[in-house]
Amino acid sequence: ARAKARDATREQDVKTIQNALTLYITNFRVYPVYDGYLTGDDAASVALKNSDSIPQMPRDPLNSGNYRYSYTSADGSTYTLKYYLETGSIPGKAAGLNQANP
Repeated sequence: ARAKARDATREQDVKTIQNALTLYITNFRVYPVYDGYLTGDDAASVALKNSDSIPQMPRDPLNSGNYRYSYTSADGSTYTLKYYLETGSIPGKAAGLNQANP
């Protein structure tokens, strides 16, 4: 039950990050360029927070090992968010690595 709750939180977090990225590209016409984990202090998190697109960067409920959110945008034209789920409880998603794009 706890793993399912963490997975539900992860899905909500990814939607929150995607909403922030949508606000950001609307205002700046590019996504933040960055490749790495979203820690709250990384370049992408700082760009989103400083632009008032997001008040605070969500972090994975476990925030260790594979269970961290990563973001990649090489040129600002698109992005990939990667995250891991512990269970198959989210419809259409499998346990393990998942990703979200615009």
